[in-house]
Amino acid sequence: MVEAPDQRGAISFREGRIRIADAALPLRVVGEVNGTIIALEDEKIAEVDAKAVRDVELWLLTEANELIDYASTSQWQYRYPVTPGEAAREDELLTLIRGGESEVCEFKSYIDLANQKSLELEKTVCAFSNQRGGTLFIGITDDGDIEGVAGDLARRGDNAGAAVAAYAEGVRKRLRETLKDNQCFTLGVAKVADTPLVIVTVATSHDMNFLVKTRTAYIRHGGSSMKLTAQELKAMIQSSSRNLFG
Repeated sequence: MVEAPDQRGAISFREGRIRIADAALPLRVVGEVNGTIIALEDEKIAEVDAKAVRDVELWLLTEANELIDYASTSQWQYRYPVTPGEAAREDELLTLIRGGESEVCEFKSYIDLANQKSLELEKTVCAFSNQRGGTLFIGITDDGDIEGVAGDLARRGDNAGAAVAAYAEGVRKRLRETLKDNQCFTLGVAKVADTPLVIVTVATSHDMNFLVKTRTAYIRHGGSSMKLTAQELKAMIQSSSRNLFG
């Protein structure tokens, strides 16, 4: 007769306190809550702000890395409700995404900031700012499929929550350094369909915006960001002069 080992244990997550309950052998909890890494063993306790909890990915493992229990906002019924404001914001973003790329909306899949292709980010923001403004979604394919950015970052072995935040900060830094009007946008991370996206919201610049390094200006034509033609450049300069002198 072969006796199965006693592997009882569970993740207890109540009122913001995370601990291991009913453990019959050495266990550990690993994962993250709102992007903060959690690592617990034995009778240790981690505390988080229960009212602010949104993203939970926790796993209870044996010393041999066997899974005993888990708590996940993306894979289990352990789900925190979104606030009415968050739900309305997600609906607004989904509506924009379903409308497809346009003069005021652009999709980009995950772009490695060390790649030459990342030039597309500042070109798009520059083009929006020289016209009606717009929204740049990073983590969506050209066909409008919501892929997010976490998967690409996780494949490099990074912690998902922290990696997404660091990537967003890298995008912000790049735009700040490359645009003449580097105050024309706001940037944040939002979950749409349970998928983290980096979202850049662009306002119209008061004066012509351009890329500092090449002094090249862009503008939107339909769903594309194009260099300003000589005629468009002249028109924008004249418009700026009229606004300056009334």
